[in-house]
Amino acid sequence: MEKKGLSSLEMILSILASLATVGSIVFAMLWGNAKSATVQIEQEPGKPIEIRIVDLPEIYDNLFKEKEKLKEELDQQNEQTIPVNVPATTLASVEAETDVILANVIYSGKYHTIYPLSESNSFDMGSDTYRTGFTIGADNYSLFGEGNGFALFDLKGKYSKLHVDVGRVNRTDLGIEDAILKVYLNGEYITEYQLSGQQPPKPISIELNYAQDLKLEIEGSKIVYGFANGIFEF
Repeated sequence: MEKKGLSSLEMILSILASLATVGSIVFAMLWGNAKSATVQIEQEPGKPIEIRIVDLPEIYDNLFKEKEKLKEELDQQNEQTIPVNVPATTLASVEAETDVILANVIYSGKYHTIYPLSESNSFDMGSDTYRTGFTIGADNYSLFGEGNGFALFDLKGKYSKLHVDVGRVNRTDLGIEDAILKVYLNGEYITEYQLSGQQPPKPISIELNYAQDLKLEIEGSKIVYGFANGIFEF
């Protein structure tokens, strides 16, 4: 005998399955930003009933808006995050003192020039112009040259390190010469750095070990080197 319709149990199971399908579609619509969908429930073989879900209720629209709002807030937080691995010469932390202090702690020297922040005074290294920092020269070439230049710093035992960019100052009256930077702490020679006159400024880090004073000396034929972007670490 041919079966004409669904039994009560089959009808209930069919409706439950359809409801589950509707729930899945609604969930997909919420997260896929869809506004409508079509579901077919088969009441009898060959005679589907079409149910169309259109214009989700206001609560779903609110969920969409909250989702977008949270996404925007997360994007803004990511944009404001400061990168972790930033060189000391490019980012001054809370526990450091910058260029202005670098110039201020110089109390004496020879063949040196201090550049406090100013619109009228500056020096050039590489392709950049610097308005804060200092320069040290040397003249062991001229008959009446001044010899090695140096700068003296009163550190008062406050600092552990000095980070600074060092490079040859661009001047037409001077040659493109290499130099040696000598470092003295508490009156004693500590170390030295070979400086190239054919390269742009390079960052160096000097261990200060909370010394009371620092002397930076430039040794060369006839040359001037600049110091900028300086940071003292406590």
